[in-house]
Amino acid sequence: MCDTLVALQNYSSDGSILFGKNSDREPDEAQEILRFPAVDYPPNQTVHTTYLSIPQVRHTFEVILSKPFWMWGCEMGVNENGVVMGNEAMFLKTPVEKKPGLLGMDLMRLALERSETAGEAVRVITNLLQTFGQGGVCGYRDKKLSYHNSFLIADFDGAFVLETFGRDWAVKKISGAYSISNCTTLTDDYDEASPGLQKRQPGRVNLKKRYQGFLYTHFSGAEKRRARSMQMMEQKKGTLTPKAIARILRDHGEGKIGVHPADLSNSTLCMHAADPLVRRSQTVGSMIVQLTPDRHVNIFMTGTSAPCLSVFKPVFFGCPLDYRAGESYSPDSLWWFHETLHRSLLNRDSKTIFEFWTERTQFEDVLWKEFPKIETSSIFDQCLFSKDFFQSSRSFESKWIETLKTVPSRRHFFYSSYWGRFSRRNGVPVV
Repeated sequence: MCDTLVALQNYSSDGSILFGKNSDREPDEAQEILRFPAVDYPPNQTVHTTYLSIPQVRHTFEVILSKPFWMWGCEMGVNENGVVMGNEAMFLKTPVEKKPGLLGMDLMRLALERSETAGEAVRVITNLLQTFGQGGVCGYRDKKLSYHNSFLIADFDGAFVLETFGRDWAVKKISGAYSISNCTTLTDDYDEASPGLQKRQPGRVNLKKRYQGFLYTHFSGAEKRRARSMQMMEQKKGTLTPKAIARILRDHGEGKIGVHPADLSNSTLCMHAADPLVRRSQTVGSMIVQLTPDRHVNIFMTGTSAPCLSVFKPVFFGCPLDYRAGESYSPDSLWWFHETLHRSLLNRDSKTIFEFWTERTQFEDVLWKEFPKIETSSIFDQCLFSKDFFQSSRSFESKWIETLKTVPSRRHFFYSSYWGRFSRRNGVPVV
């Protein structure tokens, strides 16, 4: 489960395009943030994606990605041209192809590596989709999980929503603000559709009614989450900033500030796993991208789970960025080190969590205050600023881990038992 949103120029405070995504996956599915430089390839090369090897192009662009550690593709990312993208799982009446194909996450990374504009990214995905299809296991431990995909794609000039149905697809150019979740958002309002879809469905077809499945869509709370993100963007129309997008990605619902994650529902944008049946998904990584009027690409990533309990950090093209993860705890891993803090906070009361949230907000405000000066600085200064902020974020989390050793636990029996199983399996030292 995930949520992706975009707000065009008239929604932001300064004419920027703002993009955000929460990547919701299995609770211990560690996510990496990595930079891959531009590469020129000789003829007749191949690239091995998660399940398929396909022909490589002669040139790939520099990309910054947030991705599950075990797959080739990404959950969200941005390239040097300012093309930014996120995807969503869609559970449809149409079955997924049984043979391995390209995952939605593979399609996204391929498009980011190969596209100069959002429109070109749409064409890359649709061409690959019709050539190779989409299919294969999408889950980390859940080997039965597979799904169709929707994509939100933006650049400096606008944005598109692309929804896929097997090898078929439909696309719409966005105006204003838009969000996608684990549901079909297009009805008969698409601008263009694949020849196969048009052949099988003559005339304008309501895609939502025709394709959307009920069970997963309903129990994932997709419609509610999408409505909430749209509502929050509308409420701040004309004033949105990266900091405001962070608030949306951290949202637990109207009037839910201070509520313990154990007591939330499955319909919150900031998602907290709580049981193996209904609340199975956890927000394991978050990203914000600001595309400014003077064509700067400003990127902020958590690289850690639970944005409400994480710090957004600045990353830049041209700077070292190699925050890898694996299947079990390592103190050297950005994602896994944060899990000690994350899972320890879950064992405290809502008052302690709110105290952390307040201090984290104050700490992060340094980023929002200082960033405008860094935005136009040299690459050297940007790299130094990013490195220092990552280091200070770790120090901030280390301080809180030590603080929690003096704070009594408040165990929610079933919730704490659920997370305790993950911690024992992953070797996470919970204080």
